[in-house]
Amino acid sequence: MSPRPDRGSAAAPQDVAATTDNVTIRWDNAALQAIRVTRLGPPIVARALAVAHTAMDDAWAAYDDQAVGTRLGGSLRRPAIERTLANKNEAVSFAAYRALVDLFPTQTPLFNDLMASLGYDPENRSTDVVTAAGVGNVVAAAVIAFRHHAYDYVRPVTAVHFLFAGKKVRAWAGPYRGTRVIDGAD
Repeated sequence: MSPRPDRGSAAAPQDVAATTDNVTIRWDNAALQAIRVTRLGPPIVARALAVAHTAMDDAWAAYDDQAVGTRLGGSLRRPAIERTLANKNEAVSFAAYRALVDLFPTQTPLFNDLMASLGYDPENRSTDVVTAAGVGNVVAAAVIAFRHHAYDYVRPVTAVHFLFAGKKVRAWAGPYRGTRVIDGAD
């Protein structure tokens, strides 16, 4: 088992593997602990939580008869017989794990511990969507790819170019640069 990450003194240690919590709450607790340790600013924290929850929700959507994922739509929808709580928990866990490791790489031991407590192997990188782990991994990869390509919170001009191609918009240009008109075609 991997060593525990530095939990810092920002808050009392949280038990991320409380047996009475559902899997989403357990991943939320792990994400919040990673945030406490890394001490990120509010805008980055909000974005990180949005990415993690988008991955979890998209994984869950594959096991619902009507929900659709944000990146892959309903293309991963599983048959009714596979829509079990166990499959939902596994898919959500793999999606959360991959997203959070991407967002907080220094906190991987924390996330590995949670995966182990849930009975999952974090080394399972299957992309076979007939398995719950595969659904979670595929969904996370799609959300992470979109995050890396479409929204760059370090370089906001990159986001403007991607989101507003061919248009001129007034946007935040970055630290110490304030707002300015940015041509999405540049």
